[in-house]
Parts: sequence; C-alpha cells; structure tokens
Amino acid sequence: MLEEYKEVQPQFFKYVEKVIKNNKLTHAYLIETNGLPYGFDIALALSKTFLCPKNKLKKENCEGCFICSNIEKGNYPDLKIIEADGKNIKKEQLIELQEEFKVKNLYGKYLIYIIKDASLLNKSSANTILKFLEEPEENIIAILITDNIYSCIDTIVSRCQILSLKNNNDNEINENIYMKYKNQQDLQDFIIEVNKNIILFYEDLEKYKQETIVYYDFNYFKDKIELLLLIGLHLYIEVLNIKYDRNIVNLKDFEDKIKKIALNNETSDIIKKIEIINNFLNNNNLNINKELFLDNFIITFSGGIND
Repeated sequence: MLEEYKEVQPQFFKYVEKVIKNNKLTHAYLIETNGLPYGFDIALALSKTFLCPKNKLKKENCEGCFICSNIEKGNYPDLKIIEADGKNIKKEQLIELQEEFKVKNLYGKYLIYIIKDASLLNKSSANTILKFLEEPEENIIAILITDNIYSCIDTIVSRCQILSLKNNNDNEINENIYMKYKNQQDLQDFIIEVNKNIILFYEDLEKYKQETIVYYDFNYFKDKIELLLLIGLHLYIEVLNIKYDRNIVNLKDFEDKIKKIALNNETSDIIKKIEIINNFLNNNNLNINKELFLDNFIITFSGGIND
C-alpha cells in the first residue's frame, strides 16, 4: 500500500498518516507528480488507504482483503478511473461518472474516482466536474493527477487539496545550474546572493511592471537568464503554496516577500505568471539576443504584448 512510498515521499506519507489518524479526509485531492512516473500508482495506493477496512498504512495487501485485491485487479466497483478519450477528457465521461455515483457505494465507506492527467480537462469537462467538487457528497472522494498544477484550470486547482510529490532530482539539477555560473565564490554564498537579487527583480516587476526595463541591471542578469527563470518559477510556485494554505518548501528565507506577492495577486494571475515563466524557460537558447529576450519577458510578464 502507501507504506512503500514512505521513504521516497516522506512528506506525502506523513500528511496522509495524519489525515487518517484524525479522520480528516478532504473531498478532493490533486496529486502533483513533478515529473515522477508513479503518479497513478500512488493514487491507487492512496485509494486503498482510504478504502481498506484493516491495515490502512501497511505495505502488504491486508492478507488479500476483498477491497485491496480487487483494486489491484482493476475490478473494484466503487473506484472509477477517468482518463483521456483522445486528446482530452470529455464532458460525456464525467456525466457518466456522476450517473454511476448516484447509487450507494457497494462495499467500502467511500466512492472514489481518479482522474488521470487533470490538465486534459477542457473548459467543458471541467465545468461538468466542478459541481462534484463544489457540492461534494460526504462519501465521494476525488483524486486528480497532474504533472504540474499550473497546467490545470485554476477553478479545479482551487477546490482541491494539493499533494506535491518531491522529485529528488530537483536539488541536483539546481546545483548543477548554479555550478555553471560559479566563479571563485563559495557555492552557498553564491546561491544566497543570486536568490536575493532575483527575488528583488521579481519584487520590482510586481511593483513597477514594464517600467522595470528602464533600470534593471542587464549586465548582472545576462549570464543568469536560466537562473532568473528557474528561481522565478520556484518563487511563484511558493506564492501559489501560500494561496492554497500550504507550507513554503524551498524559499523559506523569503517568506515575507512571498506572502506580499500572494496578497497582491489572484490565484489565476499567479498561475498565468507561472505559465509565462515556463514558456520563456522552454524558449531560452544560446542564439538569442539576451537583452531583447529579457525585455520581452518583462513586457509579457507584466501583461503587455505576447512574444
């Protein structure tokens, strides 16, 4: 069951353990996989944890209890799996789900549905599922899966408890990026300095918007564009954490600044800014005019023209 993820996802496991102990289940969970391949597996394990009448947090299959063994076989009637039919999850699939869930659960305490890749909910299908999320039945639990929460429709995200999986490769990747720019400075001092200057840049961007073009120090940022975007991505994910009443994970030293940005932005604005940063990060390459690239980023991020 969920026990097998205890070592690799300790925060996730600890949260579920606390929820089970205090009997404080939420009606909807959104699992953010952050590039990890076992999102659906952990969603199934979470379902077993909620449904199993015996050893809720044990690795073993409860000595073959009816519920767990049938979930393993894909043959448990109170658990429904929704995945894309073609390129999107269609409205009709969710209407069918709602019709099926009008009946009383047959075996366990809950009816559970898992939506694979919630980013494939388009506006029509998202609107169909919203009522399920806004006016949940006491015995129905939704588990949605996505690689990144900012790729999902914000009305869906705002109605779920976010459970982010920790990708242990993140620290190694970030350290390698920092090392590319490291000269003679101690790495930790370099990280502190860069974080401080880049977060100050985003503070100015929030305050002055497109006018930031006039006075930002291009010479400082010209060899740190990748860092500027990566740290910005982390920064606004932390801002989103504040919006969803979650703990700050990576930028705890800047909590006051993060809370101030959260206060001055709607959730939809934060998600849009994350999308913009991610788009520019994907379009960054060595052959571009770096100053024009940064100017365009500032304009786009501030709500000006799109590139």
